[in-house]
Amino acid sequence: MMEPHIDIILAFASKDRSTVDLQPLLKNLLLDKNTEFLFGKSQKWFVSDTTSKEIAEFDAAFDRAHVGTHTRDLLRNSAPCEAAT
Repeated sequence: MMEPHIDIILAFASKDRSTVDLQPLLKNLLLDKNTEFLFGKSQKWFVSDTTSKEIAEFDAAFDRAHVGTHTRDLLRNSAPCEAAT
């Protein structure tokens, strides 16, 4: 399941043995795995240009949704519990 993505990271890392910034690669890996889970197929953004406007817009929307979901979960869990009657 993760092997094709790991192979792509290794391909980037082994091109010329120079230092590789893993953050954009891992972020795109996360986006690909999440879109594969949510939509049933990967959007193949992992292998595309990481400066693409579409990727940046989707990434920002995904981050906003994640923060909203996390905030809602924190607020729900911190609300005072009603006593069982």
